[in-house]
Amino acid sequence: MIQIRRINDKYLVFEVEDIRFLRQEHLIGGTLIGTLPQIPQQNVFCGLPLQLFKEEVIYLVKNGIAEVVDDSASHLTALTSQTPEDIEKYDNQRQLAQQQQIKEYTEGMLERRRQALEKKGMSGKIDKEIVVATENAVSYVTEATTKNETLEGYTMFSKANVLSDLLEHVTSAQYYIFNFLHAREYFLSPGLRFGGNFLAYPGDSVRYHSHYIAIGKEYEEKFPIKSVIVGGGRLGTNVKKCLVLGGENEEGGDSVYCIEWSGFG
Repeated sequence: MIQIRRINDKYLVFEVEDIRFLRQEHLIGGTLIGTLPQIPQQNVFCGLPLQLFKEEVIYLVKNGIAEVVDDSASHLTALTSQTPEDIEKYDNQRQLAQQQQIKEYTEGMLERRRQALEKKGMSGKIDKEIVVATENAVSYVTEATTKNETLEGYTMFSKANVLSDLLEHVTSAQYYIFNFLHAREYFLSPGLRFGGNFLAYPGDSVRYHSHYIAIGKEYEEKFPIKSVIVGGGRLGTNVKKCLVLGGENEEGGDSVYCIEWSGFG
């Protein structure tokens, strides 16, 4: 079962394999919000962790796909339970990593020297130097772990508590329209920038543009026609999308409408 970390009322997934599983098997895309280590001074391309919006978390928890972990308590427990042996082990691993970086840097520098001397016809000399330098270099290679390490003593929220807490911030109409579109194999992302609850994609959001701006409303809910239907319809037309408006009717069935403004496309 996938673990979703709750940090400051945000729901995050840190494992790459979990993100792949959610995207490929359950059409859950979320939003990457982390900084890329090699290009940190930009926010166009982001990395781990993946932030899930609340409707996605409700869906995953309801269907037994994921569980929510109190990440703050996990870190506090880990820090307070550290022993001198743990600290010594961490220091040793850090030193090994530093030595490995030095070794890789030295090998790269020697390779550049070899290429430069090859152009001058002195490859034999540099090859001998490389052999000697490589033999003298200390090889500290740390074995990569293939298993996820879980912190001992973490707090797992119960399914009932998670759902009750989330449903305080998500209306039934919002979750209904999310579930309605997700069941029809649409990818969904937050739709605030287009004035809706969600944007709906006909496939993976990396490959397709969104086709719909989705807004969930209660069946008897009153709302301003000008701002929702007229404004939403015109906005959708301008950005080549349709407005999907709907909710659950009194009989428990679907009451969903797709609105296209005149001259669409």
